[in-house]
Amino acid sequence: MKLFIINSLLTIALLNFAGITNLFSQECFSQVTISTNSAGSIIILNDSLVGKGNVNLKLEKGEYNLRIKEDVFRWNQEIFDTAFTISNCNEIKKISYNFKTRDLAATFPSTIKKFKNGNNNNSFLNSTLFKALIGTAVIFGGTSAYYKHLADENFDEYNLSGNKSYLDKTHKYDLISGLAFGALQINFGILIYYFLTE
Repeated sequence: MKLFIINSLLTIALLNFAGITNLFSQECFSQVTISTNSAGSIIILNDSLVGKGNVNLKLEKGEYNLRIKEDVFRWNQEIFDTAFTISNCNEIKKISYNFKTRDLAATFPSTIKKFKNGNNNNSFLNSTLFKALIGTAVIFGGTSAYYKHLADENFDEYNLSGNKSYLDKTHKYDLISGLAFGALQINFGILIYYFLTE
């Protein structure tokens, strides 16, 4: 009977000890709250995405690297990096970061146009100068092509007949064609200049 009582007491003592150790050996967590002023911000903890905007986490003891990105789709997003340590159980830690408010144009940069003072907001494409330059380009191009064709015909006649007057006409028509082509090049240069400065 003594042996039975001793065994019973030992069993009760072991069970109590096991219960006490289970009570004290439970995992240790701390509450961490991370908040931002941007609902679209991305919160990354130790290279793992943990949420967007504001998150509440239960973390064990240890060191953590925190990165908050303002917005995934923003081309000039602001990034906040920090590190923190949890050294005690049941610690409550609050981390807050407010991104700077910035006003960005809601348009594509190609649609933004800066007008100079006194500009009547007319496009170069609608101006009289553009129409005149296009018209003269057609005239200079046509003139150059026409006189080059005449020069080629006269040169062919000169080759067949050997008559020097055809050679003189060839030089004359080549000169006119060259001058018209030079004027055409200047005309295109002016057009390109106005396109690039607008």
